[in-house]
Amino acid sequence: FYTIYKSDKRIQSDVRIICSTDKKLDQLVENGSFASVLYAELKTASLSMPRLLALPADEMEGLVDGFAQQTLQNHDLDNVLLLSDKERTKISSQRPISFSCLKEQVQQLVLHKSQVNNIYYEAHLDSENKVSDPLLAQAARLGKKALKDPKTLALLWDKFGNQNKIALFLGVHRSTVSRRCKDLGL
Repeated sequence: FYTIYKSDKRIQSDVRIICSTDKKLDQLVENGSFASVLYAELKTASLSMPRLLALPADEMEGLVDGFAQQTLQNHDLDNVLLLSDKERTKISSQRPISFSCLKEQVQQLVLHKSQVNNIYYEAHLDSENKVSDPLLAQAARLGKKALKDPKTLALLWDKFGNQNKIALFLGVHRSTVSRRCKDLGL
């Protein structure tokens, strides 16, 4: 399991990150601050990601296009909500610091365009949950704070009917859900 930065939600992953650094490991091995045996082992299966700030403009716009297509993948009116050249250039020129920030900016822009064009579209800012109901999407974004709202908790109980499923959906312990359900008589 891992926890997203500034979140209480625990997410299961099939990837194990042994070492993550922004420094070059070969230089650290030369300095003696990193074990050469471990470096040899990690070198066989290492993954390096380019910095967004160093990407050329055309590759950055390609990323923006990719995130926009992912966002509109299951939407019927995607041709209305596609990003124009001006919008792609605007987002890529802002140079977000991470892929998640870039994805969130694209989703926010698509959401804004849908509201301007009076098209209902709910941006899935949390891609793990993949819910289409806007109330459930809001509960997922609230996380453990959704337990404080009786209407939201009642909605979750009607949807899942199980404290374990509610706890897994919100990323909290089952005992917390149990306590709130007892308080509200669910």
